[in-house]
Amino acid sequence: MTARKTPASTGDDRLGIYLAHFADHLEDHLEDLTQHRVRETESAELTRLLDEASASIEASRQAIGHVLAHLGVETGAGHDHDHGHDHGSHHHHHGDGTHARD
Repeated sequence: MTARKTPASTGDDRLGIYLAHFADHLEDHLEDLTQHRVRETESAELTRLLDEASASIEASRQAIGHVLAHLGVETGAGHDHDHGHDHGSHHHHHGDGTHARD
């Protein structure tokens, strides 16, 4: 007999899936940022700002990881979610059927 999920556990499941997706997304974009940086043309100020932004992204990813650990969720390669990604228009397809464009 399988235990019935409570509304709270279902909410935790949804939160875990969303946060795992978001953590993966942050990691992907941090890698993109690293690949697209051209240090020869960066000013000292731009380098400082990009380094600061990268550190903030990494800190956010780690903080989300702590929440996921608390929820008992591993980060997301194994999570089933629909995420189309077009870097040209940066159009997101979310698993709930909504769309967002940056």
